Amino acid sequence: MPIDILAQIGFVVLVGLAAKSAILIVEFARQKQEEGAAVGEAAVHATRTRLRPILMTSLAFILGVAPLAVATGAGAEMRQSLGTAVLFGMLGVTGFGLFFTPAFYTFIRKLGRRQNAEGLAEVSGTEHLPSAAQAQTSATPALMQG
Repeated sequence: MPIDILAQIGFVVLVGLAAKSAILIVEFARQKQEEGAAVGEAAVHATRTRLRPILMTSLAFILGVAPLAVATGAGAEMRQSLGTAVLFGMLGVTGFGLFFTPAFYTFIRKLGRRQNAEGLAEVSGTEHLPSAAQAQTSATPALMQG
């Protein structure tokens, strides 16, 4: 089946729906993590919590475009192109999103934590901090002026 302009418009719709589902999972995971849960536990909890709404949205969308995929009659080629692209695309986006969004969330949060720890280790080194003598001499003129 050719990838015409209608199929490309369907891909844009798929990106929007995939992003919406991922945002829901990430937002719930961040809330759970702020409550004190570990990163992996928060991601799994968020996915379990949002599983039903995500599946309901996806299933409603898939069932809504199914008639386009099996269209007949005048203009059926265009409707089939759009319907097939978004129907099978939504199946893939839903499946991959439910598995990869929590995995990417966990990976990115752990990577960010590691980079923050490395940044703090560099800042806490003695070469970056002024010595007590330097701090005292720089504060003395300010005190004399006041």
